[in-house]
Amino acid sequence: MLHYSYGGHDMLEAETLQNIRQYFDENDINLSMRITYLKRLRDVIKRYESEIIYALYKDLGKPDFEAFASEITPIYHEIGLYIKNLTKWVKPQSVSTPLSLFYSKSQIQRCPLGCVLIISPWNYPFNLAISPLIGAIAAGNCVVLKPSEISINTSIIIDKIIKEAFIETHVLSVLGDGSLLVPELINSQIFNHVFFTGSTMVGQIVATLCAKHLTPYTLELGGKSPAIINNKVNLKIAARRLAWAKFFNAGQTCIAPDYVLVHKNIEQAFIHELKLAINNLKLNEESNFARIINIRQFTRLKSYLKTGRILVGGGYDESACKIEPTIISDVSLDSNLMNEEIFGPILPIISYENTNELINIVRKNRYPLAMYIFSDDSEFTNLLIRKVESGAVGINSCLYHFVNLKLPFGGVMKSGAGQYHGKYTFDLFTHPKAIVKTSIFPDLLLRYPPYTNIKNKLLRLISKLG
Repeated sequence: MLHYSYGGHDMLEAETLQNIRQYFDENDINLSMRITYLKRLRDVIKRYESEIIYALYKDLGKPDFEAFASEITPIYHEIGLYIKNLTKWVKPQSVSTPLSLFYSKSQIQRCPLGCVLIISPWNYPFNLAISPLIGAIAAGNCVVLKPSEISINTSIIIDKIIKEAFIETHVLSVLGDGSLLVPELINSQIFNHVFFTGSTMVGQIVATLCAKHLTPYTLELGGKSPAIINNKVNLKIAARRLAWAKFFNAGQTCIAPDYVLVHKNIEQAFIHELKLAINNLKLNEESNFARIINIRQFTRLKSYLKTGRILVGGGYDESACKIEPTIISDVSLDSNLMNEEIFGPILPIISYENTNELINIVRKNRYPLAMYIFSDDSEFTNLLIRKVESGAVGINSCLYHFVNLKLPFGGVMKSGAGQYHGKYTFDLFTHPKAIVKTSIFPDLLLRYPPYTNIKNKLLRLISKLG
């Protein structure tokens, strides 16, 4: 029997999961209900705005601006997108029918998957829990949401919001140790889909667990996303945009620029502009810079400071779990710094001489979640888009692709499997069911035995006509 912590207080038994499956089996979560629940979720979030922001500060030291801009505003936009478009998205899509299917009509109807498990991370603990939840609810599913136990203050607020917005047989929030809960949840076999956001290492564990039961899954992982600085670009603007993106949320962003590859001819000029950008953005001020989530991550990041030559920063405060925005040069490609996802405010800089060398360096950490190219050379940019297997590309910008809900978000291979955001989330959490409706009359005898010569000739004629 499955037992685990629920809401931080009660004990939840396996029967509760079966109740969720039973609720889905016995109820039609129709369009009207879905829109009502989305509006209710939006209203409850609005009531808890200040508590969400405070929880994010307690967990990650997030400045109010970063918390609202990255965690709450995108959720309002996504809910609004669904309320506006869901009626259109749920309508069956008619498709053409071949002549051979006499007196038939064909369509695709997007049907809910059933019960969905969403496992969310600690770095953007509110956004990355609620965003996939919105799509799963809009698609007509029942959901179990497992927020991260690491960002516990935000998870407690999420749990309160879920309780107020939904009945627990429709959407259930589960708090507790993910290393214990996730295997038991997946092994319960009530889920039609598992959606996981987190590290590649844990993603492999989730994929293995799902494979045992042939449970489909989506993995939103990480990787080393390069920022490439070509010698045909405005260095001041490139440096400012890169510094903002790298040190947003203290670098604890899955699509943050992980390292810089800069053309050798402009390396020193770019480093100069990057130093100025960090200073001008006042990133060392507490109101502008988050902290590291916990001492475990802090210790891992501090070990990277022994690598290469520190050009900027390098200071830290262990008691506050803070590390200054740091730039490091003279880094070996074989070092841990260049072979592990950094996920913190440390930025190594590597120079390159030609495009072939550049691509070879990127391929040492193949399949990044994102690639950022700062260049006004379209031929150079298009070559990299074709040759580097990244989840997304930002040209003269970083992070922006995550904001556009009309773009799919997801990685490739080690950086993820599957995509979501906006309608892509709705499509992810629905099954495109093929439907063919055929008239009862006439019932043409051509398709039935006996297969005479005349029928063979007619079949060949029809096949030519399509």
